[in-house]
Parts: sequence; C-alpha cells; structure tokens
Amino acid sequence: MTAEPMTPERHAEIEAALAAIPAPPWQWIGDCRRDGPVLATTHSGWVYVMGFDRLGMQGAQPSFPVGKMDGGGLITPAAELAVARDPDAPGPIRDIDNPVARWLRHSGQYAQELLAELGWLAAELSDTQALLAKTVDNYETVLGLADGEPLTVWRAEVGPIPLATYLSADEARAHCADHHLADYGPTASLSWYEEEPDTLTALRMHAVGQGEGDAELETAYRVVPVPALPAYDPQADR
Repeated sequence: MTAEPMTPERHAEIEAALAAIPAPPWQWIGDCRRDGPVLATTHSGWVYVMGFDRLGMQGAQPSFPVGKMDGGGLITPAAELAVARDPDAPGPIRDIDNPVARWLRHSGQYAQELLAELGWLAAELSDTQALLAKTVDNYETVLGLADGEPLTVWRAEVGPIPLATYLSADEARAHCADHHLADYGPTASLSWYEEEPDTLTALRMHAVGQGEGDAELETAYRVVPVPALPAYDPQADR
C-alpha cells in the first residue's frame, strides 16, 4: 500500500489515459501461421488495439492504431511513432507516442496504485463500520443519555401534516417558524408553550399579528417529542 491515498488529480489522469484507448476488455486473436497475434477488443467488431509488423529481415515491432480508437484508426508501426532518445541519433528511443503504447507502459503502475487505493478504501470502510457499530452499541453514552433513557426526536408538524423530524426541538421549532413565515408573512412575535406540564410534552406555537389586532393566537404548528427505541419489544404494549 502506498503511503498516501490517491489524489483526485492522479485518479483523473488514469481515467483520461483509459478514455484515450479502445475500451476494454481485450483479447488476443489472429492466426500465427499467417499474420500473427493481434490484440483486439471483445466488442464492437474486434477493434484493433495492437499487432506486430516486420522490422528488418529478422525483427518485429508492435503496431498501434492512430487517430480514431473505435476501429477507424490508421494502423501504424511503432518505428513511425517512436520518440528518439537523441534527435541527432534517431536509432535509440525513449518512448512511443501513442495512447495504447503509453497505457501498456504504465499499466503495471496503474494496477499497483489502484490496488493500493482499494486497500485504503477497504481499511477506511472497515474503520467506519467499526465506529458505527460502536456508536450503535453505545448510543446512550454518545448522545449523553442516562442508562435506559430513550432517544427523543422531535417532529415538526402543522395540523395533521408532519413537516420533518429532528434530533433537537430547536431545529423543529425553526422549521415551523419558517413554514409559518412563508404562509403568513412576518409577525410581531412567535412564542412556544407546552401543551401539558410534562418534561416531554408537545410544544404549540402562538403568534402575535397573525389575525386582526395584536392578540396572541394559537397556531396549527406543533413540535412533538417522539421516543426512538433501539429495538422492538413485543412485550411493551402488553
């Protein structure tokens, strides 16, 4: 595994290199008694990827598609695509100027880096799963609840219509206030009152200026506490 995860720039570089060549998968085909082996795609009518041409009396050289990579490219011997090591000495080369040739050159490194990235992602996923499992098993401690105390979520609603459910009453009240503002426009003030004298009672929103005059009127907006239990207990309702 590499020391650091793959950067987005490196990921984009590999994607661009892959997009510049005939799309895999590839397969070796041909007849060794005549033209020799050819590397071609297994789709789109055997699109040419790489073949071989004679070089001199006893040698051979690869040939690559140039131009279109969908089967319409010109098959060109590597000698015509070679990048000379020294412009004044054209024999020795340092590269082949072709997307397929470059992909073949770097494919081992690409595979190594992508496998390392897969290892990073697998380790990160494992750590995340372990953290989630720990959080679920110890949610009372994580959320600061007393032993056996259920998690309470807060449902914002207007009349019989639920708006959303939140982890805090403040967020639910804010949703109701914005919804009221959109329907009725600005009011002088909004207030919340408990409907019953209980620690987990529903809250009702009252508004000044919603109707005629300055009277504080009860609205249809409520924030209702809902205990969220960690598991189903078949005996709870018996």
